[in-house]
Amino acid sequence: MNIDDDIELKKLIRRVAEQVIRRILEPEKVEKGAVALIPSFVPDAGPLKEYLKGCCADGVVCAGEGARYLGEGFGVLGVETRQDQQRLMETLKGCAKVLLVFPPLWMLKSIAAGDDGEFFVQAFTRALLWEKNATVLLDFKKPGFKRGTYFEALSDALGALEGMGAKIESLKLSVGKPEGRLALVTEAEVFEANKRGRDRIACAPGAIITPLARDAAKELGVSIDER
Repeated sequence: MNIDDDIELKKLIRRVAEQVIRRILEPEKVEKGAVALIPSFVPDAGPLKEYLKGCCADGVVCAGEGARYLGEGFGVLGVETRQDQQRLMETLKGCAKVLLVFPPLWMLKSIAAGDDGEFFVQAFTRALLWEKNATVLLDFKKPGFKRGTYFEALSDALGALEGMGAKIESLKLSVGKPEGRLALVTEAEVFEANKRGRDRIACAPGAIITPLARDAAKELGVSIDER
């Protein structure tokens, strides 16, 4: 080994040693807390508040239009200005968990399609890319029916989000449905009624009945009671 090689080797050893010492002395960055992105309205604040209180022991910071419905007990970040959005993104990067709460249905499809023209879409997509513990919290049960309906695109979007690393959860809300009556009737409910030997399905006032449900009911002789 010549003199020049010896000098370069010593420089390399010194640089490695400096980096090791720096990493030992620097405090470890620990991700903690949760950020709840609530871009829209909250149909039932009570169950949501209980859910958020229990989801993270280090506390929850909320952001978005829906945050104002939660009242006291949560930190709130604005998103109105670019400075607000910058602050939220910085908070998002340092948190352990990110929740997208009751998002509009178009937002789910935008995230799945990579259309990040809206701020909350950008924020949640970044959370997925940063490999955060990311959850989409729905105010409805994930639809198990789809064939030829709008729900097909919704179901596909939720499946895509799961494929991107997001967890899908549904929060049970008090929707005022009369006991034993359905707020939504699809062909699945008609098939189930027929399978169980029932010839009548009772609906809640204002219930949604899909065209395929009506076709199946007519074919199978099942009455849909809309009174």
